[in-house]
Amino acid sequence: MTHAPAPLERKLTVILYADVAGYSRLTEADEARTHRLLADSLDRFTSCIEHYNGKVEHYAGDAILAEFPSVTLAVTCALTVQSELSRSQSHLSEDQRIMFRIGINLGEVIVDRGEIYGEGVNIAARLEALAEPGGVWISDLVRHEVPNKLPLAFRDLGEHKVKNIEEPIRVFRVDVLPGAKLPPIETLVVRRTRIPWLNVSMLAGMAVLLVVVALTWLGVLGPRQAVDLQLPDKPSLAVLPFKNISDDAAQEYFVDGITDDLITDLSKIPQLFVISSNSSSLYKNTKIDTRKIGRELGVRYILTGTLRRTPKMLRLNTQLIEAESGATLWADRYDADLEQIFDVQDVIVAHVVATVSSGTSPQKELAKRVSKVVNIEAYDLFLQGWAHYNRETPDGYSDAIPLLKSAIEQDPSFNRPHTVLAAIYYQGRLRRWNRQWNLSSYDAFREAYQHLQSAMAEPTALALSVSSLMHIHNGRHQQAIAQAQEAIALDPNDPTAHIVLAQALSMAGEGMKALEYTRQAIRLNPHYPASYIWTMGLAHFVGKNNAQAMKLLEDAGTDHAGLDIVPLLAIYGILERTEDIRKLLEVQRLRWEQWHPGHPMTVRSLVAAFPPFLREEDTDRLSKGLTTALASR
Repeated sequence: MTHAPAPLERKLTVILYADVAGYSRLTEADEARTHRLLADSLDRFTSCIEHYNGKVEHYAGDAILAEFPSVTLAVTCALTVQSELSRSQSHLSEDQRIMFRIGINLGEVIVDRGEIYGEGVNIAARLEALAEPGGVWISDLVRHEVPNKLPLAFRDLGEHKVKNIEEPIRVFRVDVLPGAKLPPIETLVVRRTRIPWLNVSMLAGMAVLLVVVALTWLGVLGPRQAVDLQLPDKPSLAVLPFKNISDDAAQEYFVDGITDDLITDLSKIPQLFVISSNSSSLYKNTKIDTRKIGRELGVRYILTGTLRRTPKMLRLNTQLIEAESGATLWADRYDADLEQIFDVQDVIVAHVVATVSSGTSPQKELAKRVSKVVNIEAYDLFLQGWAHYNRETPDGYSDAIPLLKSAIEQDPSFNRPHTVLAAIYYQGRLRRWNRQWNLSSYDAFREAYQHLQSAMAEPTALALSVSSLMHIHNGRHQQAIAQAQEAIALDPNDPTAHIVLAQALSMAGEGMKALEYTRQAIRLNPHYPASYIWTMGLAHFVGKNNAQAMKLLEDAGTDHAGLDIVPLLAIYGILERTEDIRKLLEVQRLRWEQWHPGHPMTVRSLVAAFPPFLREEDTDRLSKGLTTALASR
């Protein structure tokens, strides 16, 4: 007997979408200044949203998606933040300022795993795209619900036909009346419950329309983003998982490994923007709608393919597609011996680059690649181990270890297995999985270090990232930063390298810079894991933005063994959140007893177990918060 799927949660809400106008131009003119201004502007924007009872739902590079309990609060927040940003940048010329375009819509959204989706969100994004820098544009539904008592001026801009929305949208520009001031938040919060959102007949009619549209929209979606992402300034590409058409279904690992290798080779080319395999792999075994995928990942081109493997031969078909139009730009078929797989990959990369970026040659980047193995058996064993490693589970790591070690035995000159083993032992140690391998924490670290020494003979971005993590946990902050920067230089499109650099910068007290690299990692890997949110929370912790740090660390979750909850516990202590302290202390106590049996959990022991900060003031804040938290036991 089959059971009907659980109904999706829907709600009526106010959506605000904001994006920076001309961000690429500003970055090109002065990258360092622009990144500093963006970090400051996003922090101001976030604080304003929280002040007006809003909630940030999503960050995407230089964009923000938020929702509010009423149109009054959303519109007031938008106008306030535009005024605040203008004031804070008044010393700069107009062509140097970070200026947001803001769109606000009232509509029904779908709530799934803590994020909101649907046409209500997309309309807000379309309004933002129409708005001028520094402007706030709203839909007619929002205009209908803004109280007349607010000192606002509305300019009717007529109906606009926008992409992917069937019906034209009537839009308004909203401004504060000259010489007027917006009312304080206290009066808005008191009155908002008395303001009817919509009359019953209008609400019913709109709900039916939006439910129909939402169902249609949902029916074609697999993995997705909350809003369509804008295209980067450089040629952008996603490599979808190639399809295994071999007679042997067990060859799936080999096909996935070839896909990952192509992504790695393409991502090393700085002239390209390449989506991480962590995000593109989510489209495996789904119907390929290039337009939808292109919008969700924010790329112009899609590379797809099929692979058939026999004991000695392989046949590889590839197709490069322009995502929005669905037009095939280039397609080819390759028949080769297994030993020629690396040559075939080089040819594919060269064809892709020549098609999307004229005048760019990948030869320099391909030459940096780790030496190609001659022993195809070693490569096959490596791909099997790589597939288990990508499962990101204790059993996956355990299954990967013997395969990777066998690959080394088959070809001792093959360095890539050493890199993955270093990552497995070190990440497994951080997640406390080493006990499954009957290894102490020290033994797991020693295994990681030994394999890393071999891997660093021909370092990959992953090897450099693991090395940077080791430096972070050993308090060698400058070495950690340098190695993560080297990883990004080697592979500019590797989100892991960006996240590791963000963590290294945060531990060195450079929270604003850390946020910059975290946002870039999110853009490269739109379907990002909880560790990205935790990293943003850590950056706000060292930036003394307690409210934002608390929210992000809470959103990251407290049930991930690899995400330390000590910073969140410290923030609860700083903010004296007694009930939250009580609940989180119990989680931390259970962890401590499991990981450090026989050792008392004290402020000193918690600080010592956390990676060391470079700045004494950050360590003092951690200690102070933990002191308050533990005193409440």
